[in-house]
Amino acid sequence: MSTEAVEVLGRKYSVDILRAAKEPRSVSWLSQELDIPIATCYRRVKELSENMYLEEVTADESRDRTQYCRTADSIELNLASDVLLSGSRSWETREVPRDTIPLDSVTLDEFSQTIDTVEDYFGSLIDDVAVHASISRRQLVAVLARAQLSGRQLDTAGLTDNGDIVHQSNDETLFWLDGGFWTDLGGLHYLSPDEGRAAREVHRRLIEAVAGDVADYNRERDPFILINEPSGR
Repeated sequence: MSTEAVEVLGRKYSVDILRAAKEPRSVSWLSQELDIPIATCYRRVKELSENMYLEEVTADESRDRTQYCRTADSIELNLASDVLLSGSRSWETREVPRDTIPLDSVTLDEFSQTIDTVEDYFGSLIDDVAVHASISRRQLVAVLARAQLSGRQLDTAGLTDNGDIVHQSNDETLFWLDGGFWTDLGGLHYLSPDEGRAAREVHRRLIEAVAGDVADYNRERDPFILINEPSGR
């Protein structure tokens, strides 16, 4: 599947629209009911339809507007295979190396929440890196979210086995890692070299800002920041 198909799930209002479209709904109904600007609602419905999360329902005599209904009652993002699984659809799968970073499937809500977490945490640093990168800001945010979900699977203990903690607080743990963390992540999630470089750069810049200049022995190591999940999630 394309990166766009994953990214669209993390965009604002996408999940709300999918929840509301259990029954056929028009764009105007969704806009009014969910308090979404009509132009934005049209764009999200178009994106969701193009990626097969929504389907257009044939109008009958009682309907004066095109309506849309979601194609599945549940959608699961499986980061190990980079495919979406649902009860009513099947996606083409690919063989994936599973001996690098162990990953379990995560729910759509968890992925969307992780999108919000990385945007809140890294803030303007994402924009600073994206403006010079060969990928879009949306792509960069999606890759950063995948990295967080990978890091959570390993947790602090697993990450420390392959590196050193350079800073730790209630909000985050900063690491210099050995063993090609970002290379393994790129292979596991089919990241392009540009996607991996941009995400790695976000982590590197923030670690340097917190811990100071990179020591010579750390220059070949991988930077990674494990963000603690906000309480209440």
